[in-house]
Amino acid sequence: MGAVAKSFVRRGRFEIVNEILTLCKAPTQKTHILYKCNLSYDQVKKYLDFLVSNNLLKSFSEDGRNYFQTTEKGRRFTEEHKRLGRFLGKGE
Repeated sequence: MGAVAKSFVRRGRFEIVNEILTLCKAPTQKTHILYKCNLSYDQVKKYLDFLVSNNLLKSFSEDGRNYFQTTEKGRRFTEEHKRLGRFLGKGE
């Protein structure tokens, strides 16, 4: 698949979850997640709510700002996602 054709491939939920969890290995604000993962506000809210409620992300405040950070369970998800990608021959 060429570079142009690949850019039209939609990301699946697992890819989006993996992107968010990878980004949030260091504390990250919601706005940064929204822009870096190219999500709408409604999408980012739904994903963050889902990830926090499933203990893949933790939410905390520091200096009046809200942050999200990947939990140990979330780190295991990213490792398994990477392993599965290698298993399926997708590199990474």
